[in-house]
Amino acid sequence: MIIGALVLVPFLQIPSFTGFGQLALFSASIAVFGTFIYLGEIARNGKYTDVCYDQYTAPSIMANIANMAFTYGGHGTFPEQVREMKDPNDFFRGFDILYGVAMPFYTVCALVSFWAFGNMNSANYIENLMDNNIVKVNLYLSLLSGLPIIVLGQVVILLQLEIPAGILPTDWWVNRSQNEGQLATFLRSTKLSPVMIRFFFRTFYIGVLLLLAEMLDDAGLGTIVSISGAIGLAAMTYWLPFVLALKLDWEEYKSKPGLVAWYSLLAFGGIFISVTGVVFNVIDLAEGSFQLFTEVSCQENAEFWGNDMWKSTVPVDSRAYRVLVVGCCQNGTTCGD
Repeated sequence: MIIGALVLVPFLQIPSFTGFGQLALFSASIAVFGTFIYLGEIARNGKYTDVCYDQYTAPSIMANIANMAFTYGGHGTFPEQVREMKDPNDFFRGFDILYGVAMPFYTVCALVSFWAFGNMNSANYIENLMDNNIVKVNLYLSLLSGLPIIVLGQVVILLQLEIPAGILPTDWWVNRSQNEGQLATFLRSTKLSPVMIRFFFRTFYIGVLLLLAEMLDDAGLGTIVSISGAIGLAAMTYWLPFVLALKLDWEEYKSKPGLVAWYSLLAFGGIFISVTGVVFNVIDLAEGSFQLFTEVSCQENAEFWGNDMWKSTVPVDSRAYRVLVVGCCQNGTTCGD
C-alpha cells in the first residue's frame, strides 16, 4: 500500500482535468488493447472445460448488478469536466461518441465472456485468463493506465477545497487569486507558491487515505468502498440527475407527463440499485472479519483460472476445481466472485 501511495503522489499533482487529456488517451488506448487481448484469449482457447450457466445466488445477482452499474459511473466528475472545456457544448457530442463506441464493446464482451466462463465469470477480467506473456504485458500496462483513473475522481474533491482557499488550478509559481477569505489571505501571506501548497496538501491527503486503508484493510475496506459507491456513485449516475431535473425545471416538465413518468421510472431504478447495493454490502460487512491494522494477503483476486480451467481435464486437486467447479457449478456459492 505504501508503494502504491507513493506512486500516486506525482499523478495527484496534476492541478485539474485539463492536464489529464493525454493521460486519458493513454488509459483509453490500454483499455481497448486489453479488450482485444481478452477476446483474443477466448477466441484462442474457447470456453472453459467445465462450465456452468445455471448456478447463481441472490447475493451474486445483486453483486453483478452493482458491478454493471459501476461500469457506467463517473458522472460526478462531469460538471468539472464541462466547466474546463473551451466549448462546453462539445461535451454532449463527445459523450454520445464515447457511449456509441463503449456500449458495443461492453455488449460483445458480456456475451462472449458468459459463453466462455458462464457463472464463473469474474469481475476482474484478467482473472479468467491464462498466465502468459501477452496477458502479463496487458496486466502491467493496465496497472500504469489505472493510476490516472484513480486520481481523476479525487481531483473534483481537491478542487472543491483548493479553489475557496485561493489555490487556483491555473496558478503554479505565483498566486493570482483575488479571494479575500481568511484562509486564502493567510496562504498568500506565507509566500509559498501554489504548486508547493498543492504538493503539501495533496500529499497529506494521500497520507490520510493510506492511514485509513492500512487501518481497515482487514476490517471490510472493500465492502465499505462498495457501500460508498452504492450511495454516492449510484446517486450521481442513476437517480439524482433525474430528481434534480424535475425539481429545478418543474414548470417546464409538468406539461409533459410522459417525460415525468419516464424520469421517475429511471430514478426509482437508480434508487433500487443504491438500496440493494447498500443492503447486501452491509450484510457482507456484518458477516466478515473486523480487525484494525491487520494486513490481508496480496494474493486476493490474483488467480489465473484459465491455467487449469482451459486444460482438457481440470485437475481435481487444483484451487480452480475447488472454487469454480465445486463452489460454482455444484452449489453456486462462488459464482461471479
